[in-house]
Amino acid sequence: MTENELQDLIRVRHKGFTSYCGVAIDEAGQGFCRAHVELEARHLNPRGFAHGGLQSTLMDVAAGTAAITACDPPRMMVTQSAEIHYLRPASGGRLTAEARARRAGRSVAFVQVDVTDAEGRLVSTGSFELFYLREPEET
Repeated sequence: MTENELQDLIRVRHKGFTSYCGVAIDEAGQGFCRAHVELEARHLNPRGFAHGGLQSTLMDVAAGTAAITACDPPRMMVTQSAEIHYLRPASGGRLTAEARARRAGRSVAFVQVDVTDAEGRLVSTGSFELFYLREPEET
């Protein structure tokens, strides 16, 4: 994947809900992705901790990007299933997700993601199965 292709991928992935949540991709390529979100008041649950849905979204974006870059050429995909474990509350600063594609087959990829807080403590972890979409046939 060239640098221009990578930047195009990041631009495409940073639209809609991802942008609304404030998730940003820092690094991606060869089955890896690092993404982050700066926690704001709107991201917190009633107890003042990072909402689980935000962490899930951060992990999903990182997992999807890692899966896309695990293929040559890159292929679009959708999340087929996710298993997420919330390990400790996060209440301020930056959350960072690191995703690694452990297996990328013809139709499904398996990606593991860890989320750490600003102090580098593991906050949550997840396993994702992603289904690769077929390219539309030309007519």
